[in-house]
Amino acid sequence: MRQGLARRAVLRGKRKAYMEELRSLERANKEEISAWQQTQLDRVLSDARKNIPYYRDRATGNSLSDFPILTRNTIKNHRDELIVPSRINKKTITDTTSGTTNVPVSFLLDREHRDRGAMQKMLFNEWAGLNLGEPMIKFWGIFPAKTWSLRVKTDLSHWIRNMTLMDAVYLRADKLETYAETILKTQPKLMLGYSTTLFEFANYLKQNGIKMDYHGIIMSSASTLSPEKYEAIHSVFQCPIFDRYGSREMIDMACDCDHHEGLHVSPYMHVVEILNEDGEPCPPGQMGRVVVTQLFNPVMPLIRYDLGDYATWAEEECSCGINWPMLKQIDGRALGLFKHRDGGRVASYYFIYHVNRIIGQERIRRQQVIQEDYNRFTIRLDMTDPQRWKDREANCLELKALIDEMIGEEAVIEFELVDEIPLSTSGKYMQCITKIP
Repeated sequence: MRQGLARRAVLRGKRKAYMEELRSLERANKEEISAWQQTQLDRVLSDARKNIPYYRDRATGNSLSDFPILTRNTIKNHRDELIVPSRINKKTITDTTSGTTNVPVSFLLDREHRDRGAMQKMLFNEWAGLNLGEPMIKFWGIFPAKTWSLRVKTDLSHWIRNMTLMDAVYLRADKLETYAETILKTQPKLMLGYSTTLFEFANYLKQNGIKMDYHGIIMSSASTLSPEKYEAIHSVFQCPIFDRYGSREMIDMACDCDHHEGLHVSPYMHVVEILNEDGEPCPPGQMGRVVVTQLFNPVMPLIRYDLGDYATWAEEECSCGINWPMLKQIDGRALGLFKHRDGGRVASYYFIYHVNRIIGQERIRRQQVIQEDYNRFTIRLDMTDPQRWKDREANCLELKALIDEMIGEEAVIEFELVDEIPLSTSGKYMQCITKIP
């Protein structure tokens, strides 16, 4: 019964047709895929030059390479020029990047983009062996619903989908032990989580001698699944592990299949480019920046959007027979973790999210959170106008209360207002640093 309910809930409205279209692309040859994607891209670029001020003023031609690279800073500075107000409706949502890897930005997502994205997730889950309605555990950031009705709707959706949420933020020892008991009891078909969270969870289980007789599948997401993380997770769970790549703005973009030879990049919702520092396409085997164009977000289409990640095209095709472009690996994406006194971990994502939410991302150019000791943190802020931060005291108290809860003890927090946050010695902007060895 649960599977039938899940199918009716997920495949509602136009989603069934979207899924059929996606499955046809999964079976298509290279020429068919290229033609289909080019048709969608031509439509997006033509519309952008006619109706979107930012692109109308800057695109030099009708080809994708004639459009400028879009950065997070560009979106912050020209957001209104990227939006078509007449296309905003009650189904349009506003979302914000977490800001863990770069400057946080606010963007609009059309209903069609989100519905197609839901179908993309469904297909990737199927590649990993999960069918709608089968039990699933999701290690993810859990943020409270804004209203009672939304909370009820969310809880009902999780029940229908047979999904259990586990907080990927609070990785304290008592929580991890409870998570292990839940997994052993429910034996979910699929366990989805941040790669860093799964890695820390596996290390905790191994260090404490907790045996996991798990018979399902694991899917990693949100940060790079390095060989070190893969081996640590596999040594504990002894099950197939899949890797998935996406972002809040783009939803899911790539996933590996059961041949595990690389990540198949879906041509369904995006055009993905890998570019060198001169903005030229990278050949297979050469690492470059990931630049993505949305195909179904007419309210605010992000064209040639630089995600701030690095990746490498595969030099060989996957032996599975799917003709989608393939990434050899994601080279530059990491989600940091802070440390608890009891040996547990807490995701730095949560700190960054709440600094942006409470203080207001429009006030912050850049931020950096440094864990000086288990209960001591320095929060550096490069603000647009520090003199206008009139509610500083109230903001600091609210953040302190949240951090107290996260680390399980009273925190000592120092705020530093700075003119600049320097890059690391490797040239990277580090938003979260722990000084605890």
